[in-house]
Amino acid sequence: MSKTKGFTLIELLVVISIIALLMAILMPTLAKAKEQALAASCKANLKQWTVAYTMMLDDNNGLFGQGAPAAKYYGDNAKLRECPAGGGYSMNGWCGGGFATQRAEMVWKSPDMKDASEVPMFLDNAGGGVPHRYDVAPPYEGCPYPGNTNVNEIWGFCLNRHAGGIQGAFCDNSIRWVSVKELWDLPWHRTWFDEAPEGPNPWPKWIQKLPDPR
Repeated sequence: MSKTKGFTLIELLVVISIIALLMAILMPTLAKAKEQALAASCKANLKQWTVAYTMMLDDNNGLFGQGAPAAKYYGDNAKLRECPAGGGYSMNGWCGGGFATQRAEMVWKSPDMKDASEVPMFLDNAGGGVPHRYDVAPPYEGCPYPGNTNVNEIWGFCLNRHAGGIQGAFCDNSIRWVSVKELWDLPWHRTWFDEAPEGPNPWPKWIQKLPDPR
């Protein structure tokens, strides 16, 4: 009666080594695929928010209101309030939010402006929402928004949430990825480029390592 031959220790180690090698090759690909899927889901959420904004604007004579669209405009869908990659969203506080303030000359009253594709409307966020060009950059990645001190309102948007940046909806209803390094180059309010641009220079090391705008 013949005996069944089992694996030798060397053969077993070779199989384990091959499996480990395949995992090492596949893991980055799988991680990138997951990241791309989360980014696509985030963009889909933001597209729904542009629809909500359009309905709100239609009910308000084409003008921004005093805040993000009410629940009735997006069906009070809790999933739309959360980015699939983690965290939430926020409107650009300069889109209508300051109508009654002394800074009314800085506020975008409607999305009907020149270069609407460059004006942020609704984006990934973790606190704050009325940036200034002179805002300083967060000193380290994940630095929490400490509250309005007039120099850190942009911190809530400085997120490495999607491959070195965030996803954003713009005033022409377009959706695109925004590099952290690009945030200071977007016209968040009407007099943005009249403000002193000292804020982002020099970049903290964590931002230096992030990709440049596409």
